[in-house]
Amino acid sequence: MSKIKAFVNALLYPVEKHFNLFFSVLLLHALVDLVYFYVWPEYTMRVFFHGVFFSYALTLPCLLLEKTKRGSGVYKSLVLVVYLVSFLSDLFAHSILDSSLDEDAAAAIMATNQSEFMECVQTHFSLLPCLIGLVVLFLLYKLYKRLSQVRLRFKYAWLGLIAIGAYITFTSRAIHLGGIVGKTAIFSQAMSPVDLSQYRTQPDVTVDSSVQPENVVMIVGESLSRNHCSIAGYEKETTPLMSRLQKEGLLYNFPKASAPDVHTLQVFQTLISQYRREWKDSVDWFRCTTLPDVLHAAGYKTFWVSNQSKRGVCENTIGQYSDLFSENYFVGNKLAGLKRKNLDEELLPLLHPLLDDPAQHKFYLVHLMGSHFKFSKRYPESFDRFHADEYAKYPSHQCQVLAEYDNSVLYNDSIVYELMTMYENKEAIVFYFSDHGLDLYNSSPDYYGHAKKTEASFHWGQEIPFFVYVTPAYKQRFPERVKQIEAAMNGDFRTDNMFYTIMDLIGAKFNKNDDVSRYTLFQ
Repeated sequence: MSKIKAFVNALLYPVEKHFNLFFSVLLLHALVDLVYFYVWPEYTMRVFFHGVFFSYALTLPCLLLEKTKRGSGVYKSLVLVVYLVSFLSDLFAHSILDSSLDEDAAAAIMATNQSEFMECVQTHFSLLPCLIGLVVLFLLYKLYKRLSQVRLRFKYAWLGLIAIGAYITFTSRAIHLGGIVGKTAIFSQAMSPVDLSQYRTQPDVTVDSSVQPENVVMIVGESLSRNHCSIAGYEKETTPLMSRLQKEGLLYNFPKASAPDVHTLQVFQTLISQYRREWKDSVDWFRCTTLPDVLHAAGYKTFWVSNQSKRGVCENTIGQYSDLFSENYFVGNKLAGLKRKNLDEELLPLLHPLLDDPAQHKFYLVHLMGSHFKFSKRYPESFDRFHADEYAKYPSHQCQVLAEYDNSVLYNDSIVYELMTMYENKEAIVFYFSDHGLDLYNSSPDYYGHAKKTEASFHWGQEIPFFVYVTPAYKQRFPERVKQIEAAMNGDFRTDNMFYTIMDLIGAKFNKNDDVSRYTLFQ
Protein backbone atom coordinates (compact mmCIF):
# COMPACT_ATOMS: atom_id res chain seq x y z
CA MET A 1 0.00 0.00 0.00
CA SER A 2 2.87 2.33 0.83
CA LYS A 3 4.35 1.73 -2.62
CA ILE A 4 1.09 2.72 -4.29
CA LYS A 5 0.91 5.83 -2.15
CA ALA A 6 4.48 6.71 -3.04
CA PHE A 7 3.74 6.14 -6.73
CA VAL A 8 0.67 8.43 -6.58
CA ASN A 9 2.68 11.09 -4.74
CA ALA A 10 5.39 10.92 -7.40
CA LEU A 11 2.86 11.28 -10.23
CA LEU A 12 1.19 14.26 -8.56
CA TYR A 13 4.41 15.93 -7.39
CA PRO A 14 4.49 18.32 -10.40
CA VAL A 15 0.93 19.45 -9.65
CA GLU A 16 1.60 19.91 -5.94
CA LYS A 17 4.90 21.69 -6.51
CA HIS A 18 3.59 23.97 -9.26
CA PHE A 19 -0.08 24.15 -8.34
CA ASN A 20 -0.26 27.85 -9.24
CA LEU A 21 0.45 27.05 -12.89
CA PHE A 22 -1.81 23.97 -12.90
CA PHE A 23 -4.73 25.79 -11.30
CA SER A 24 -4.39 28.96 -13.43
CA VAL A 25 -4.39 27.04 -16.73
CA LEU A 26 -7.27 24.82 -15.59
CA LEU A 27 -9.29 27.85 -14.46
CA LEU A 28 -8.90 29.61 -17.81
CA HIS A 29 -9.77 26.37 -19.60
CA ALA A 30 -12.85 25.79 -17.39
CA LEU A 31 -14.20 29.32 -17.74
CA VAL A 32 -14.36 28.92 -21.51
CA ASP A 33 -15.99 25.49 -21.09
CA LEU A 34 -18.75 27.02 -18.96
CA VAL A 35 -19.79 29.17 -21.91
CA TYR A 36 -20.16 26.08 -24.09
CA PHE A 37 -21.81 23.87 -21.46
CA TYR A 38 -25.45 24.71 -22.13
CA VAL A 39 -25.07 24.06 -25.86
CA TRP A 40 -22.85 20.96 -25.94
CA PRO A 41 -22.82 19.49 -22.38
CA GLU A 42 -21.38 16.09 -23.37
CA TYR A 43 -18.64 17.54 -25.56
CA THR A 44 -17.84 20.21 -22.95
CA MET A 45 -17.29 17.66 -20.19
CA ARG A 46 -14.86 15.79 -22.43
CA VAL A 47 -13.03 19.05 -23.17
CA PHE A 48 -12.86 19.75 -19.42
CA PHE A 49 -11.17 16.40 -18.74
CA HIS A 50 -8.81 17.12 -21.62
CA GLY A 51 -8.07 20.44 -19.90
CA VAL A 52 -7.19 18.69 -16.62
CA PHE A 53 -4.70 16.41 -18.37
CA PHE A 54 -3.26 19.24 -20.45
CA SER A 55 -2.82 21.41 -17.33
CA TYR A 56 -1.00 18.50 -15.69
CA ALA A 57 1.21 17.97 -18.74
CA LEU A 58 2.21 21.64 -18.71
CA THR A 59 3.61 21.30 -15.17
CA LEU A 60 6.02 18.53 -16.18
CA PRO A 61 8.63 20.78 -17.88
CA CYS A 62 8.87 22.71 -14.61
CA LEU A 63 10.63 19.68 -13.10
CA LEU A 64 13.41 20.04 -15.64
CA LEU A 65 13.67 23.77 -15.01
CA GLU A 66 13.58 23.69 -11.20
CA LYS A 67 17.36 24.07 -10.95
CA THR A 68 17.16 27.37 -12.82
CA LYS A 69 14.56 29.44 -11.06
CA ARG A 70 14.59 32.06 -13.79
CA GLY A 71 13.99 29.44 -16.49
CA SER A 72 11.00 28.06 -14.60
CA GLY A 73 9.57 31.55 -14.17
CA VAL A 74 9.98 32.40 -17.85
CA TYR A 75 8.32 29.12 -18.83
CA LYS A 76 5.34 29.69 -16.51
CA SER A 77 4.93 33.26 -17.74
CA LEU A 78 4.96 32.11 -21.36
CA VAL A 79 2.32 29.42 -20.71
CA LEU A 80 0.08 31.86 -18.84
CA VAL A 81 0.36 34.51 -21.57
CA VAL A 82 -0.63 31.97 -24.23
CA TYR A 83 -3.60 30.77 -22.19
CA LEU A 84 -4.68 34.30 -21.33
CA VAL A 85 -4.68 35.17 -25.05
CA SER A 86 -6.72 32.02 -25.71
CA PHE A 87 -9.19 32.91 -22.95
CA LEU A 88 -9.58 36.52 -24.11
CA SER A 89 -9.99 35.44 -27.75
CA ASP A 90 -12.80 33.07 -26.73
CA LEU A 91 -14.38 35.83 -24.69
CA PHE A 92 -14.14 38.13 -27.70
CA ALA A 93 -15.65 35.55 -30.06
CA HIS A 94 -18.65 35.08 -27.81
CA SER A 95 -19.23 38.75 -27.06
CA ILE A 96 -18.57 40.24 -30.53
CA LEU A 97 -19.18 37.39 -32.99
CA ASP A 98 -21.59 35.48 -30.73
CA SER A 99 -19.79 32.30 -31.71
CA SER A 100 -17.28 29.86 -30.35
CA LEU A 101 -13.75 30.37 -31.61
CA ASP A 102 -14.03 27.82 -34.40
CA GLU A 103 -12.88 27.69 -38.02
CA ASP A 104 -15.75 29.90 -39.18
CA ALA A 105 -15.08 32.60 -36.58
CA ALA A 106 -11.32 32.59 -37.20
CA ALA A 107 -11.82 32.75 -40.97
CA ALA A 108 -14.29 35.61 -40.56
CA ILE A 109 -11.78 37.59 -38.49
CA MET A 110 -8.86 36.92 -40.83
CA ALA A 111 -10.87 37.74 -43.97
CA THR A 112 -12.29 40.99 -42.58
CA ASN A 113 -10.47 44.23 -43.23
CA GLN A 114 -9.56 46.62 -40.45
CA SER A 115 -12.41 49.04 -41.09
CA GLU A 116 -15.13 46.36 -41.18
CA PHE A 117 -13.63 44.66 -38.12
CA MET A 118 -13.78 47.87 -36.07
CA GLU A 119 -17.35 48.53 -37.23
CA CYS A 120 -18.28 45.07 -35.97
CA VAL A 121 -16.61 45.70 -32.60
CA GLN A 122 -18.29 49.10 -32.21
CA THR A 123 -21.67 47.64 -33.12
CA HIS A 124 -21.58 44.69 -30.71
CA PHE A 125 -19.29 45.96 -27.97
CA SER A 126 -20.47 44.98 -24.51
CA LEU A 127 -19.03 46.08 -21.18
CA LEU A 128 -19.88 42.79 -19.43
CA PRO A 129 -17.25 40.60 -21.16
CA CYS A 130 -14.63 43.26 -20.45
CA LEU A 131 -15.55 43.23 -16.77
CA ILE A 132 -15.45 39.42 -16.71
CA GLY A 133 -11.99 39.49 -18.29
CA LEU A 134 -10.73 42.05 -15.76
CA VAL A 135 -12.15 40.09 -12.81
CA VAL A 136 -10.50 36.89 -14.03
CA LEU A 137 -7.14 38.64 -14.47
CA PHE A 138 -7.45 40.20 -10.99
CA LEU A 139 -8.26 36.84 -9.36
CA LEU A 140 -5.37 35.14 -11.11
CA TYR A 141 -3.03 37.89 -9.97
CA LYS A 142 -4.18 37.58 -6.36
CA LEU A 143 -4.25 33.80 -6.27
CA TYR A 144 -1.11 32.98 -8.21
CA LYS A 145 1.46 33.57 -5.49
CA ARG A 146 -0.74 32.10 -2.76
CA LEU A 147 -1.07 28.90 -4.78
CA SER A 148 2.64 28.54 -5.50
CA GLN A 149 2.79 25.49 -3.23
CA VAL A 150 -0.16 23.74 -1.63
CA ARG A 151 -0.78 20.48 0.13
CA LEU A 152 -2.82 18.58 -2.44
CA ARG A 153 -5.84 16.75 -0.99
CA PHE A 154 -7.98 14.00 -2.52
CA LYS A 155 -5.00 12.80 -4.52
CA TYR A 156 -6.70 9.69 -5.86
CA ALA A 157 -9.55 11.82 -7.20
CA TRP A 158 -7.09 14.18 -8.93
CA LEU A 159 -5.23 11.24 -10.39
CA GLY A 160 -8.51 9.80 -11.64
CA LEU A 161 -9.39 13.07 -13.40
CA ILE A 162 -5.95 13.22 -15.01
CA ALA A 163 -6.22 9.59 -16.13
CA ILE A 164 -9.65 10.19 -17.71
CA GLY A 165 -8.28 13.31 -19.40
CA ALA A 166 -5.30 11.37 -20.75
CA TYR A 167 -7.58 8.67 -22.19
CA ILE A 168 -9.86 11.24 -23.87
CA THR A 169 -6.91 13.23 -25.19
CA PHE A 170 -5.22 10.26 -26.84
CA THR A 171 -8.37 8.61 -28.18
CA SER A 172 -10.26 11.61 -29.58
CA ARG A 173 -8.63 13.65 -32.35
CA ALA A 174 -11.44 16.22 -32.37
CA ILE A 175 -11.01 17.03 -28.67
CA HIS A 176 -7.92 19.09 -29.45
CA LEU A 177 -10.10 21.64 -31.25
CA GLY A 178 -11.46 22.79 -27.89
CA GLY A 179 -8.02 23.46 -26.42
CA ILE A 180 -5.08 25.72 -27.05
CA VAL A 181 -3.64 23.31 -29.64
CA GLY A 182 -6.86 23.46 -31.65
CA LYS A 183 -7.12 27.24 -31.47
CA THR A 184 -3.51 27.65 -32.56
CA ALA A 185 -4.11 25.31 -35.50
CA ILE A 186 -7.32 27.11 -36.47
CA PHE A 187 -5.70 30.56 -36.54
CA SER A 188 -2.61 29.22 -38.28
CA GLN A 189 -4.80 27.77 -41.02
CA ALA A 190 -6.85 30.97 -41.29
CA MET A 191 -3.72 33.12 -41.58
CA SER A 192 -2.19 30.85 -44.24
CA PRO A 193 -5.04 29.88 -46.56
CA VAL A 194 -4.66 27.19 -49.17
CA ASP A 195 -3.13 28.36 -52.44
CA LEU A 196 -6.05 27.60 -54.75
CA SER A 197 -3.96 28.04 -57.89
CA GLN A 198 -2.19 24.77 -57.06
CA TYR A 199 -5.46 22.84 -57.23
CA ARG A 200 -6.83 24.09 -60.55
CA THR A 201 -8.21 21.33 -62.74
CA GLN A 202 -9.33 20.76 -66.29
CA PRO A 203 -12.99 19.83 -65.72
CA ASP A 204 -14.23 16.65 -67.38
CA VAL A 205 -17.27 18.22 -69.02
CA THR A 206 -19.21 18.15 -72.25
CA VAL A 207 -20.35 21.53 -73.56
CA ASP A 208 -23.29 22.37 -75.84
CA SER A 209 -22.36 25.84 -77.15
CA SER A 210 -25.71 26.25 -78.96
CA VAL A 211 -27.51 27.07 -75.69
CA GLN A 212 -24.97 29.57 -74.38
CA PRO A 213 -26.11 33.16 -73.71
CA GLU A 214 -23.66 35.91 -74.55
CA ASN A 215 -23.62 37.40 -71.05
CA VAL A 216 -24.14 35.72 -67.68
CA VAL A 217 -23.98 37.97 -64.62
CA MET A 218 -23.97 36.99 -60.93
CA ILE A 219 -24.36 39.91 -58.50
CA VAL A 220 -23.62 38.90 -54.92
CA GLY A 221 -24.92 41.27 -52.27
CA GLU A 222 -23.91 41.42 -48.63
CA SER A 223 -25.95 40.90 -45.43
CA LEU A 224 -29.31 41.67 -47.04
CA SER A 225 -32.30 39.97 -45.47
CA ARG A 226 -35.32 39.06 -47.56
CA ASN A 227 -37.75 40.08 -44.80
CA HIS A 228 -36.64 43.71 -45.24
CA CYS A 229 -37.46 43.77 -48.97
CA SER A 230 -40.79 45.30 -49.99
CA ILE A 231 -40.89 42.99 -53.02
CA ALA A 232 -41.15 40.15 -50.48
CA GLY A 233 -43.94 41.84 -48.50
CA TYR A 234 -42.03 44.10 -46.09
CA GLU A 235 -44.05 47.15 -44.99
CA LYS A 236 -41.46 49.79 -45.95
CA GLU A 237 -40.89 50.39 -49.67
CA THR A 238 -37.26 49.35 -49.77
CA THR A 239 -37.10 47.69 -53.23
CA PRO A 240 -39.25 49.84 -55.55
CA LEU A 241 -36.98 49.39 -58.58
CA MET A 242 -36.95 45.61 -58.31
CA SER A 243 -40.74 45.76 -58.17
CA ARG A 244 -40.75 47.95 -61.31
CA LEU A 245 -38.69 45.40 -63.24
CA GLN A 246 -40.97 42.66 -61.99
CA LYS A 247 -44.04 44.50 -63.31
CA GLU A 248 -42.30 44.92 -66.65
CA GLY A 249 -41.96 41.13 -66.87
CA LEU A 250 -38.17 41.20 -66.80
CA LEU A 251 -37.46 40.20 -63.20
CA TYR A 252 -38.45 37.03 -61.38
CA ASN A 253 -38.55 36.89 -57.59
CA PHE A 254 -37.82 33.64 -55.72
CA PRO A 255 -39.49 34.04 -52.30
CA LYS A 256 -38.23 30.73 -50.83
CA ALA A 257 -34.55 31.01 -51.76
CA SER A 258 -32.00 30.52 -48.98
CA ALA A 259 -28.28 30.68 -48.27
CA PRO A 260 -26.36 27.55 -47.21
CA ASP A 261 -24.55 29.39 -44.40
CA VAL A 262 -24.54 32.69 -42.52
CA HIS A 263 -20.91 33.69 -43.15
CA THR A 264 -19.53 35.08 -46.41
CA LEU A 265 -16.49 32.80 -46.71
CA GLN A 266 -18.47 29.61 -46.21
CA VAL A 267 -21.07 30.77 -48.75
CA PHE A 268 -18.41 31.54 -51.35
CA GLN A 269 -16.80 28.12 -50.91
CA THR A 270 -20.08 26.59 -52.11
CA LEU A 271 -20.79 29.30 -54.66
CA ILE A 272 -17.51 29.16 -56.58
CA SER A 273 -17.00 25.40 -56.41
CA GLN A 274 -18.75 22.05 -56.20
CA TYR A 275 -18.24 21.92 -52.43
CA ARG A 276 -21.34 21.60 -50.24
CA ARG A 277 -21.43 22.47 -46.53
CA GLU A 278 -23.02 19.16 -45.54
CA TRP A 279 -19.90 17.36 -46.79
CA LYS A 280 -17.92 19.00 -43.98
CA ASP A 281 -14.44 17.44 -43.69
CA SER A 282 -15.25 14.37 -45.77
CA VAL A 283 -14.11 16.34 -48.83
CA ASP A 284 -11.34 18.95 -49.05
CA TRP A 285 -13.21 22.03 -50.32
CA PHE A 286 -10.10 23.37 -52.07
CA ARG A 287 -9.84 20.24 -54.24
CA CYS A 288 -13.33 20.68 -55.67
CA THR A 289 -13.80 21.82 -59.27
CA THR A 290 -14.26 25.60 -59.41
CA LEU A 291 -16.80 27.61 -61.39
CA PRO A 292 -14.20 29.71 -63.29
CA ASP A 293 -12.47 26.52 -64.48
CA VAL A 294 -15.79 25.20 -65.82
CA LEU A 295 -16.58 28.55 -67.46
CA HIS A 296 -13.18 28.69 -69.13
CA ALA A 297 -13.62 25.13 -70.40
CA ALA A 298 -16.96 26.22 -71.89
CA GLY A 299 -15.34 29.15 -73.72
CA TYR A 300 -16.35 32.02 -71.40
CA LYS A 301 -14.12 34.91 -70.43
CA THR A 302 -14.61 35.67 -66.74
CA PHE A 303 -14.54 38.94 -64.79
CA TRP A 304 -14.54 39.54 -61.04
CA VAL A 305 -15.50 43.09 -60.03
CA SER A 306 -15.68 43.86 -56.32
CA ASN A 307 -16.30 46.60 -53.79
CA GLN A 308 -14.89 44.39 -51.06
CA SER A 309 -11.24 43.98 -50.18
CA LYS A 310 -9.04 41.37 -51.73
CA ARG A 311 -7.15 41.21 -48.47
CA GLY A 312 -8.38 41.15 -44.91
CA VAL A 313 -6.17 40.96 -41.84
CA CYS A 314 -4.24 38.58 -44.10
CA GLU A 315 -4.68 37.03 -47.54
CA ASN A 316 -8.10 35.39 -47.68
CA THR A 317 -9.82 32.69 -49.67
CA ILE A 318 -12.34 34.98 -51.37
CA GLY A 319 -9.48 37.11 -52.68
CA GLN A 320 -7.82 33.97 -54.01
CA TYR A 321 -11.00 32.98 -55.84
CA SER A 322 -10.82 36.26 -57.75
CA ASP A 323 -7.38 35.24 -59.08
CA LEU A 324 -8.99 32.25 -60.79
CA PHE A 325 -10.95 34.60 -63.06
CA SER A 326 -9.60 35.93 -66.36
CA GLU A 327 -9.55 39.47 -64.95
CA ASN A 328 -10.30 40.92 -61.52
CA TYR A 329 -10.95 44.49 -60.41
CA PHE A 330 -11.38 46.06 -56.98
CA VAL A 331 -12.64 49.49 -55.99
CA GLY A 332 -9.68 51.54 -54.74
CA ASN A 333 -6.94 48.93 -54.84
CA LYS A 334 -6.39 45.33 -53.86
CA LEU A 335 -5.40 46.39 -50.33
CA ALA A 336 -8.47 48.59 -49.95
CA GLY A 337 -10.25 48.18 -46.67
CA LEU A 338 -7.74 49.88 -44.42
CA LYS A 339 -9.96 52.87 -43.57
CA ARG A 340 -12.28 52.48 -46.59
CA LYS A 341 -15.74 53.98 -46.98
CA ASN A 342 -16.42 53.20 -50.63
CA LEU A 343 -20.06 53.16 -51.67
CA ASP A 344 -21.19 50.52 -54.15
CA GLU A 345 -21.79 53.16 -56.84
CA GLU A 346 -18.00 53.47 -57.18
CA LEU A 347 -17.99 50.00 -58.67
CA LEU A 348 -20.07 51.04 -61.71
CA PRO A 349 -17.24 52.81 -63.61
CA LEU A 350 -15.11 49.67 -63.25
CA LEU A 351 -17.78 47.50 -64.85
CA HIS A 352 -18.89 49.77 -67.70
CA PRO A 353 -15.87 49.31 -70.02
CA LEU A 354 -15.86 45.54 -69.44
CA LEU A 355 -19.26 45.20 -71.09
CA ASP A 356 -17.67 45.98 -74.46
CA ASP A 357 -14.98 43.32 -74.21
CA PRO A 358 -14.75 41.59 -77.61
CA ALA A 359 -15.10 38.06 -76.17
CA GLN A 360 -18.16 36.29 -77.57
CA HIS A 361 -19.24 34.81 -74.24
CA LYS A 362 -18.64 36.59 -70.93
CA PHE A 363 -19.33 35.85 -67.26
CA TYR A 364 -19.30 38.59 -64.63
CA LEU A 365 -19.24 38.16 -60.86
CA VAL A 366 -20.01 41.46 -59.12
CA HIS A 367 -19.46 41.53 -55.35
CA LEU A 368 -21.14 44.39 -53.47
CA MET A 369 -20.66 45.84 -50.01
CA GLY A 370 -24.45 45.83 -49.73
CA SER A 371 -25.82 46.12 -46.19
CA HIS A 372 -22.69 45.17 -44.28
CA PHE A 373 -22.75 46.86 -40.89
CA LYS A 374 -22.17 49.60 -39.95
CA PHE A 375 -25.37 50.26 -41.91
CA SER A 376 -25.17 54.06 -41.86
CA LYS A 377 -21.94 53.89 -43.90
CA ARG A 378 -23.52 51.90 -46.72
CA TYR A 379 -25.56 54.67 -48.37
CA PRO A 380 -25.13 58.35 -49.31
CA GLU A 381 -27.03 61.15 -47.58
CA SER A 382 -29.54 61.30 -50.45
CA PHE A 383 -30.81 57.83 -49.43
CA ASP A 384 -31.44 58.77 -45.82
CA ARG A 385 -35.17 58.24 -46.40
CA PHE A 386 -36.27 56.22 -43.37
CA HIS A 387 -35.98 57.65 -39.87
CA ALA A 388 -36.29 56.27 -36.36
CA ASP A 389 -39.61 58.02 -35.66
CA GLU A 390 -41.24 55.92 -38.40
CA TYR A 391 -40.66 52.73 -36.39
CA ALA A 392 -42.79 53.58 -33.38
CA LYS A 393 -44.20 50.05 -33.06
CA TYR A 394 -40.69 48.70 -32.34
CA PRO A 395 -38.76 49.05 -29.03
CA SER A 396 -36.98 52.41 -28.93
CA HIS A 397 -33.45 50.92 -28.99
CA GLN A 398 -34.24 49.16 -32.30
CA CYS A 399 -35.65 52.10 -34.27
CA GLN A 400 -32.44 53.80 -35.43
CA VAL A 401 -30.80 50.50 -36.38
CA LEU A 402 -33.81 49.38 -38.43
CA ALA A 403 -34.08 52.76 -40.16
CA GLU A 404 -30.39 52.71 -41.15
CA TYR A 405 -30.64 49.13 -42.34
CA ASP A 406 -33.70 49.88 -44.48
CA ASN A 407 -31.89 52.86 -46.00
CA SER A 408 -29.04 50.53 -46.97
CA VAL A 409 -31.55 48.15 -48.58
CA LEU A 410 -33.11 51.03 -50.51
CA TYR A 411 -29.70 52.14 -51.78
CA ASN A 412 -28.82 48.56 -52.68
CA ASP A 413 -32.03 48.41 -54.72
CA SER A 414 -30.85 51.37 -56.82
CA ILE A 415 -27.37 49.87 -57.35
CA VAL A 416 -28.69 46.46 -58.39
CA TYR A 417 -31.14 48.21 -60.76
CA GLU A 418 -28.23 50.12 -62.34
CA LEU A 419 -26.22 46.94 -62.72
CA MET A 420 -29.08 44.99 -64.25
CA THR A 421 -30.12 47.67 -66.72
CA MET A 422 -26.53 48.07 -67.94
CA TYR A 423 -27.27 44.92 -69.92
CA GLU A 424 -30.76 45.86 -71.14
CA ASN A 425 -29.63 46.17 -74.79
CA LYS A 426 -27.61 42.96 -74.69
CA GLU A 427 -28.42 39.27 -74.57
CA ALA A 428 -27.99 38.66 -70.86
CA ILE A 429 -29.31 36.88 -67.80
CA VAL A 430 -28.52 38.45 -64.43
CA PHE A 431 -28.78 36.79 -61.02
CA TYR A 432 -28.87 38.81 -57.82
CA PHE A 433 -28.81 37.39 -54.31
CA SER A 434 -27.21 38.22 -50.99
CA ASP A 435 -24.48 36.03 -49.56
CA HIS A 436 -26.50 35.74 -46.36
CA GLY A 437 -29.07 37.64 -44.32
CA LEU A 438 -28.90 38.96 -40.77
CA ASP A 439 -30.66 38.39 -37.49
CA LEU A 440 -32.25 41.82 -37.00
CA TYR A 441 -33.85 41.42 -33.58
CA ASN A 442 -35.60 38.32 -34.91
CA SER A 443 -34.34 35.81 -32.36
CA SER A 444 -33.96 38.30 -29.52
CA PRO A 445 -35.18 41.88 -28.91
CA ASP A 446 -31.64 42.85 -27.89
CA TYR A 447 -29.52 41.31 -30.65
CA TYR A 448 -28.78 42.20 -34.26
CA GLY A 449 -25.93 41.06 -36.47
CA HIS A 450 -24.72 37.82 -38.03
CA ALA A 451 -27.12 35.01 -37.28
CA LYS A 452 -26.05 32.77 -34.42
CA LYS A 453 -25.66 29.03 -34.69
CA THR A 454 -28.85 28.40 -32.76
CA GLU A 455 -32.19 27.11 -33.98
CA ALA A 456 -33.90 30.43 -33.20
CA SER A 457 -31.37 32.55 -35.11
CA PHE A 458 -29.65 30.59 -37.87
CA HIS A 459 -32.56 30.44 -40.32
CA TRP A 460 -32.93 34.23 -40.26
CA GLY A 461 -29.41 34.47 -41.65
CA GLN A 462 -30.37 32.07 -44.43
CA GLU A 463 -33.38 34.06 -45.66
CA ILE A 464 -32.13 36.09 -48.61
CA PRO A 465 -33.57 37.86 -51.66
CA PHE A 466 -33.01 36.05 -54.95
CA PHE A 467 -33.90 37.66 -58.31
CA VAL A 468 -33.37 36.65 -61.92
CA TYR A 469 -33.39 39.44 -64.51
CA VAL A 470 -33.58 38.64 -68.23
CA THR A 471 -33.17 41.15 -71.04
CA PRO A 472 -35.63 41.34 -73.97
CA ALA A 473 -32.98 39.83 -76.27
CA TYR A 474 -32.52 36.90 -73.89
CA LYS A 475 -36.27 36.33 -73.64
CA GLN A 476 -36.56 36.31 -77.41
CA ARG A 477 -33.76 33.75 -77.95
CA PHE A 478 -34.48 31.51 -74.95
CA PRO A 479 -38.28 31.40 -74.42
CA GLU A 480 -38.16 27.85 -73.03
CA ARG A 481 -35.54 28.81 -70.47
CA VAL A 482 -37.73 31.72 -69.35
CA LYS A 483 -40.60 29.27 -68.86
CA GLN A 484 -38.32 27.15 -66.69
CA ILE A 485 -37.49 30.21 -64.58
CA GLU A 486 -41.17 31.00 -64.12
CA ALA A 487 -41.91 27.40 -63.15
CA ALA A 488 -39.11 27.37 -60.56
CA MET A 489 -40.01 30.64 -58.81
CA ASN A 490 -41.84 29.08 -55.84
CA GLY A 491 -39.37 26.28 -55.28
CA ASP A 492 -36.95 25.87 -52.39
CA PHE A 493 -33.71 26.96 -54.04
CA ARG A 494 -30.43 27.19 -52.12
CA THR A 495 -27.59 29.26 -53.52
CA ASP A 496 -24.99 26.51 -53.21
CA ASN A 497 -26.80 25.15 -56.29
CA MET A 498 -25.75 28.21 -58.32
CA PHE A 499 -22.62 26.33 -59.43
CA TYR A 500 -24.80 23.75 -61.19
CA THR A 501 -27.32 26.32 -62.38
CA ILE A 502 -24.59 28.27 -64.18
CA MET A 503 -23.29 25.03 -65.69
CA ASP A 504 -26.77 24.18 -66.96
CA LEU A 505 -27.16 27.70 -68.33
CA ILE A 506 -23.94 27.53 -70.38
CA GLY A 507 -24.61 23.99 -71.64
CA ALA A 508 -21.94 22.24 -69.54
CA LYS A 509 -22.41 18.79 -67.99
CA PHE A 510 -20.05 16.50 -66.13
CA ASN A 511 -19.26 13.29 -67.99
CA LYS A 512 -19.13 11.16 -64.84
CA ASN A 513 -22.33 12.20 -63.02
CA ASP A 514 -25.69 13.92 -63.46
CA ASP A 515 -25.21 16.51 -60.68
CA VAL A 516 -26.10 19.39 -63.01
CA SER A 517 -29.60 18.05 -63.79
CA ARG A 518 -29.97 17.09 -60.11
CA TYR A 519 -29.18 20.48 -58.58
CA THR A 520 -29.89 23.12 -61.25
CA LEU A 521 -32.52 25.78 -60.72
CA PHE A 522 -33.96 24.95 -64.14
CA GLN A 523 -35.71 21.69 -63.28
